[in-house]
Amino acid sequence: MKIFIEPGDAKRAGVGVYYHQPVIDETGCRLPIKVERQLRSRWCWAAIASAVAAWYETMHISQVQVVDSLLTDLPAGKGLYTNEELVERNVNFKLDVALQFVHCFSHWAIGKPAFERVQFEINQGKPLGVRLEWFKGGAHYILINGYNDQDESILIEDPLHGPQVQEFYRFPANYRESGAVWTETYFTNKVTNNT
Repeated sequence: MKIFIEPGDAKRAGVGVYYHQPVIDETGCRLPIKVERQLRSRWCWAAIASAVAAWYETMHISQVQVVDSLLTDLPAGKGLYTNEELVERNVNFKLDVALQFVHCFSHWAIGKPAFERVQFEINQGKPLGVRLEWFKGGAHYILINGYNDQDESILIEDPLHGPQVQEFYRFPANYRESGAVWTETYFTNKVTNNT
């Protein structure tokens, strides 16, 4: 038996604050949340924050507006980005900070949760953000928006590669051919003033 205790800073929502019922059909249990294709090669975080804000109805905000609001000081002179990337603001950013900005961040945890925890969150109407670290270097964020308990697969919204179904226990070791490690999980919730 595993017992999970949420950190003390995990955000709470009151009863009846917010709930979208999952859709249950032959493909499994899913949240009908759609993540737009990211507008720049490094804007996965902005695409997910925009989609989650629309899902929880905390604000209607585009990827560009998320970027404009959060990228006020760009890292200069560190050699991390080209001048063109800096001009286009095509830079990496933290998903938890973006989710906090759109009032949809509960907490994060290191690594991959149990499949049952993914089921629990989706059943509660809460999509999960995931940070993947590629075996070949670099990182990427995706969103889990459903599962199928018959074959233990997850439904993901990838802002770069589109929606996909992945076998939970093999994901992300073989994802996108090069594979990755699931390094962080971002739990979402509609954050209200009285939480």
